[in-house]
Amino acid sequence: MIVSLEGILREQSPLHCALDVQGVGYGVHIPLTVNEKLPPIGQKVLLHIHPVHRADAQELYGFLEREDRQFFQLLIQRVSGVGPRMGLAILSRLGKQALQQAIAQRNIRALSQIPGIGKKTAERIIVELSDAMQKLEPSLTPPSGASSHVRDAIEALVTLGYKTPDAEKVILKTSQLLGEGVSTEVLLRQALKESR
Repeated sequence: MIVSLEGILREQSPLHCALDVQGVGYGVHIPLTVNEKLPPIGQKVLLHIHPVHRADAQELYGFLEREDRQFFQLLIQRVSGVGPRMGLAILSRLGKQALQQAIAQRNIRALSQIPGIGKKTAERIIVELSDAMQKLEPSLTPPSGASSHVRDAIEALVTLGYKTPDAEKVILKTSQLLGEGVSTEVLLRQALKESR
């Protein structure tokens, strides 16, 4: 599974870019907020990727920050009726901070002004994410003392569909059990056994 791509920016449009990674070209869907911060064509860039596998294609969604990718995942996994394309549209229109603010303030009007989002979908976004919002800031960034193996394992569980607080809980517990220095793979295998 692709979780990040680092390569040379070859093409760029408002909602799409192409990266050359060691001679292989990858097309990546991006929100406008990412497009505005991309370096010039020909420069190196690192994107954190959320892959979407469909029967007819694999699509890649890219973000400059891990936290933005995790917020996107939260949005499309928690809110029924919001898929990757709509999630991209929401983040393009509002950006993560404005979206968090709209949810925290229960601002249905701000959300329903996004093309494709009606009042009912706006209400669903607020209801489904308002609980998560209280935990979101500490949850999005694993504990500052956590090793890169722990952080990667948490991220892998979130990608597999776990809620971020649950992923953190099981990985941190497993890490304490197994001790320092274990690999991401060992952590993941044991965590998946523990959570069955």
